[in-house]
Amino acid sequence: MRLLDHETYSSFTFHVQISDMGNPRLSSETTARVDITVTDVNDCAPVFSSPIYNVTLLLPSYKNVAVIQVNATDPDSAESGELRYDIIEGNKQKIFDIDLRTGLITLLEPDNLKSFYRLQVRVSDGQFSSVAKVYIRVDESDNSGLVFQKAFYEGSIVENTTKITHVCVVNVLGSALNEHIEFRILNPTDLFTIGLTSGVIKTTGRKFDREVQDKYELIIEARSNMPPRDRPRVAHVIVNVTVLDINDNCPMFVNLPYYAVVSVDDERGSIITKVHAIDLDSAENGEVRYELIRGHGELFKVQRESGDIEIKQNLEGHNKEYELLIAAYDKGITPCRTDVTVHVKVIDRSMPVFKKQFYSETVPENVELHSPLSISIEAESPLSRKLIYSIVKGNELEELRLILIQPQTVTVVPKPLFHPPGVISVVDELDYEQQSQYELLIRATDSVSGVYAEVPVSIVLQDVNDCPPEFTQESYNVFISEAAQFGTAVLTVKAYDNDTGTNQKIIYSIQKDNNNATEYFYIDENEGTVYLKQSLDHEEASSHHFIIVATDQGVPSLSTTTHVWLSGEHINDAKRDQFVTIVKASDLDEVDQSNLRYTIVAGNEQQTFSMDSHTGIITLTNLANFGTQPLMLLNVSVSDGVYTSFARLKVELLAANLHSPHFQDIIRDVQVPENRPPGLPVATVNATDEDMGEFGTITYSIHSDMLNEVFSIDKHTGKITTKARLDREKKRMYEIPVMATDGGGLSDFLVVRVRVLDENDNSPKFLLREYKVSIFSNLTTGTSFAKIKAIDADEVGEVFQFFVRATDKGRPEKHSDVPVNILIMGPSDYPPIFERKDGKFFLSENSPTGTIITRLKIISNISVNFQIISDARDNPQFAIDSQGQISLARPLNFEAQSSHLIGVWQKQTPAPPLSSSS
Repeated sequence: MRLLDHETYSSFTFHVQISDMGNPRLSSETTARVDITVTDVNDCAPVFSSPIYNVTLLLPSYKNVAVIQVNATDPDSAESGELRYDIIEGNKQKIFDIDLRTGLITLLEPDNLKSFYRLQVRVSDGQFSSVAKVYIRVDESDNSGLVFQKAFYEGSIVENTTKITHVCVVNVLGSALNEHIEFRILNPTDLFTIGLTSGVIKTTGRKFDREVQDKYELIIEARSNMPPRDRPRVAHVIVNVTVLDINDNCPMFVNLPYYAVVSVDDERGSIITKVHAIDLDSAENGEVRYELIRGHGELFKVQRESGDIEIKQNLEGHNKEYELLIAAYDKGITPCRTDVTVHVKVIDRSMPVFKKQFYSETVPENVELHSPLSISIEAESPLSRKLIYSIVKGNELEELRLILIQPQTVTVVPKPLFHPPGVISVVDELDYEQQSQYELLIRATDSVSGVYAEVPVSIVLQDVNDCPPEFTQESYNVFISEAAQFGTAVLTVKAYDNDTGTNQKIIYSIQKDNNNATEYFYIDENEGTVYLKQSLDHEEASSHHFIIVATDQGVPSLSTTTHVWLSGEHINDAKRDQFVTIVKASDLDEVDQSNLRYTIVAGNEQQTFSMDSHTGIITLTNLANFGTQPLMLLNVSVSDGVYTSFARLKVELLAANLHSPHFQDIIRDVQVPENRPPGLPVATVNATDEDMGEFGTITYSIHSDMLNEVFSIDKHTGKITTKARLDREKKRMYEIPVMATDGGGLSDFLVVRVRVLDENDNSPKFLLREYKVSIFSNLTTGTSFAKIKAIDADEVGEVFQFFVRATDKGRPEKHSDVPVNILIMGPSDYPPIFERKDGKFFLSENSPTGTIITRLKIISNISVNFQIISDARDNPQFAIDSQGQISLARPLNFEAQSSHLIGVWQKQTPAPPLSSSS
């Protein structure tokens, strides 16, 4: 016996023949062929083709000239890793470079070379490495009289073609008759080849892209090793190759998007904006012209060459916004076209003008609350009026707020009205996973005329690692046979992460614990598959528990865990054809002694046993046919052909632990109220076991020291009760791992997930001790100007009650307070809904008291109470009855008040007190 070595023998083939142990020994007539492939592992270092390389570099030389190529091979298979080359010593001045994949050493700095260089080159397969020495001798080439016919050569090729084409032919002068001269490219490339003796330079059929590289410089060497000269005759020449352009690029517009603002006072011929496109092609293929394709050619035009957009007539009285479609063409034989849209806004004399036509900003999603973004949004009033900024679109959830930056100093020198810029502040948490981008529309409104201008603002969120991985299952129950061999896949766990990029990549690991789970199991960190590291022994441990950790690759990283309970399935010792007993009978007639025949005549209806008719041996056919019976009675007979005798055989089944306990569910959800005294019943769990006797007796336990302090379980009945008062505000959910164990030590697991129901045992709290708000005096009705928040540790049914005060700036100041009551509904609560939210009614001034105005209807099929909340308490103008009918409570007076707003509140009865208003 010796170790396998893939590099010595990668496979084995042999044939196997089977023989019995009888006398004489009998063997099978056929053989089985066995093929064994030895899987390679990376256990060998790569080897250079030579430990020392010597090369002479002749001067003059040029940049990127190939000096020498080193080669190495790895005895391991290609899957063990790609070889990488690097220079580790002798190249401090970076005179040479090496291709890390091919091992080609090239010259980087051809000037001021020393006469000798000693390099050490390393090759590595990622685990093992080897080093070779490279000696480079630098020498001047002799004036051998061998020269090229031209001082330099030029050639050209067309881009994007795969056809092999001739570039040029190089020739030398000064060669003797029949002198053998060889040509080579000193700075080799996979784009060109040269004939060894012809000097013909060709392309290799690979595509050229002029926009990537439009010129190539090839260094050609002609060399003759004709004896009796000690040194070769050499000559060098440069070949310049130009890549010719074809029209393979369309114009591209830059400085997008295009927005233009034009005043109604602008004169004809005024330039309002300019579009600009570039084309990566050359000459005419890269020249661009512009054309107005669609959009009010009677009002606008675009200059063909410059891209300037002009107005053709005065825009007084025309629409305020236009969209122009501009096309950019190149001047190739077959022109290529690209379109762009230009947005034009016409403003009057009082319309504010933003300094930019588009704003954009990128911010991390965890930006600090109430911190301003870096963009400054500023507009000017042509008439020096005060401007009012507002966000009119894209901020439906009010996570953002627009605030003004006030000037730091005030001067008395007369100057135009200062227009403070606005900045956007984050006032609520942003979540990239919910919304990755905000497209806002900011409006600046003239405070006198009400004329406004709008500008788009794009805010892009950057993802931060704020979402931990989540497993698809909270726990895993797995059964595996103790006969499973090492390397067997046990299970595969899966987790996902709502973040993006690196923050989303998950690495799996097994958490180290006192149970030494890592000695028995291994997990693939990328796939999440758990494998056996060694065979399991049911007698040592009937079950295993370990924790799998999923960790993302963000900074800082976040992780989550899941529990795995693994039960070993004991090998069934009662096998088919197992010997049970032997029945023996005798016959006084010696001649019949060898002719006795045995039969099972009753008690074997399920074919649980079989009986050899000659020997009387009874064997087991199917153990499962015993069912739950621990005892079976068989009636057996023996006959000599004439007479028959009967006997009863009692077969008792000894208990064996063949089955594990089994819970019907993996997870069970229950709910219990908080604040109840200890002893509160939580749930009763039940597991079954198909074994009998002590091996079918189940005991229950809580597999957690921490949760044993909060809950207890009756080990016989499985009834779970509390040991302490539960507080939902401290912990909302408990996950109790319950283990069911039979008399033989086999077990199963169930997670009882206990959700603690809320009771209203906490008062609401305002986030701030005091709220102070300044608002403009000309805000329209319905404009929100402040957000007042209160929190309650309770879950549902809480009422937030507070007062909002409005204070004027007069002398003395006056204020009014209004109470605000907010009821937090549960997921199953629905408030009453009015059929109509508002309505208008006209009533004559001389209408008598009691005149019916309208009747309110609700959609919900529930009982409600109505109340008018907009009227005076002591002398109301209107009344409403229990049916929602509104009537006149006292005479109207047009001169005192020409219109009335009636606010009606409806409250559901009985509880919960849900309400709505109209």
